[in-house]
Amino acid sequence: MENKKPNFDQKLCSGCEEPAIDKVPPCPLQCRAKQCKAYQSKSSFDPETKPIVWILGGPGSGKFTQCSRVVETYGFTHLSTGDLIRNEVKAGTRRGKCLTSIMQRGGLAPNDLVLAVLKDAMEEAAKKGTHGYLIDGYPREKSQGPEFERTIGPVALILLFEASPTTMCRRLLGRAEASTEDSRRKDDKFRIMKMRIATFIEHNQGVIEPYGGKVKRIDAEQSPDQIFSEVQMYLEPIIAQATLIEAEKLEAEAEEQMQALKAYTQSSMDVARRRDTVEIDNVLFSDSSAAAAAEARARAARNAAEAARARLEEMEERRRKQKQG
Repeated sequence: MENKKPNFDQKLCSGCEEPAIDKVPPCPLQCRAKQCKAYQSKSSFDPETKPIVWILGGPGSGKFTQCSRVVETYGFTHLSTGDLIRNEVKAGTRRGKCLTSIMQRGGLAPNDLVLAVLKDAMEEAAKKGTHGYLIDGYPREKSQGPEFERTIGPVALILLFEASPTTMCRRLLGRAEASTEDSRRKDDKFRIMKMRIATFIEHNQGVIEPYGGKVKRIDAEQSPDQIFSEVQMYLEPIIAQATLIEAEKLEAEAEEQMQALKAYTQSSMDVARRRDTVEIDNVLFSDSSAAAAAEARARAARNAAEAARARLEEMEERRRKQKQG
């Protein structure tokens, strides 16, 4: 009787309800099926070199304006969970159809689905060379923060834009009046926004409480330029640190490649000596070119690391002077 290879991509095991990092030991079957929760690992990008920043604030607090400036200035990717969910539904994907069914019954999008959509968008941005992430609209509840870090990665910084309910309502009302929609729809949207402000105020303290010094409060009553100056003050040290870590990793990787090439060249030479001079020349030409490329990468990474260290030292000196002054 022929033994058929099991289709592990479709295999679902009843004992794999916990995330992989919480399973000790992991699933004993070791099938590593993509659908198995025991092997839904963290993201493939490195949060140490692509920092994650949560953007928190009520509707009308100016988050979108500041995120747009960060994207333009620093090359970050701005991801709104609400927009991602709407795009998923519009695209009619399997997840989108599931979300549509849930929302049509009046339910909220399940957290694991939201995180799956968000994680895919972050990994796609990493492939395109993003320098970091601005996560807008998540987390909204206390339990969502730890779940995000378990599923995706640690948050580096939390920017909390604080504006009074009066200011937020005034800004939202201005937007509604500027729109071309009929007055009934404007009123409906404004009522929804007021409810969102109340919900944000109710849940926000619980969301930020566990994160201590990572939370930076920004007075969102100021002008956009003043707000952005504060954003830069908190964001730039995070960016400089990420640049330094990435440069050090690239330097170590390039050095390792150089050592491996030296060992390989010596081994190839030993073999070539037993044959002929032409083969020795070919080995030397090929391996010297590869070694030169590896050395150039190491040199570039070293220079980047030195520049990042200098930038960090400059920022620390500036902060010390500000404290003393």
